[in-house]
Amino acid sequence: MPSPPISPPDSIDVDVMVFPRETEGERGLYHDSVITLVKELREAGATASFQHPPEMREWIGEKALSPIEISFLIGIASNAGWAAIGAVLRRRHRAGQVRARIARYRGGASGNQWEWIALDGPGDEVADAIEALQKTELANRLDATSDRVVGGEDQRRTDNHGEK
Repeated sequence: MPSPPISPPDSIDVDVMVFPRETEGERGLYHDSVITLVKELREAGATASFQHPPEMREWIGEKALSPIEISFLIGIASNAGWAAIGAVLRRRHRAGQVRARIARYRGGASGNQWEWIALDGPGDEVADAIEALQKTELANRLDATSDRVVGGEDQRRTDNHGEK
């Protein structure tokens, strides 16, 4: 997915950051369906904030033929963030139409990066997809930091022709 027309920060210090749909100068223009999202994410156990302080936020609404219950752009930087957005969608937007643009934060030795993911559909299906992404993210982190055990067989090898 191409990056949305916003500039996410180099790093974030919360589990979930809600990004504006667009910016005008220094002001962030946020979809009006996310007015309570930060509060809901906090209630679900995540730290969350908008990218812009209150005085630099404006709210925009969109009218469409098929109403979208919630449309958001967020950056997720932790497992708590993944779990919280899934919980909010299941609790408040289960059957509603959801448009999610998620930036997965990747910090590492090669620098900080954002990977954009687009999800659209009923809230419970988007929550399922987010849960799958969270599991993939966790598996990737574990794979990168531990020895792999596949099918009960230890895959560590030495230089002695595969002997341990």
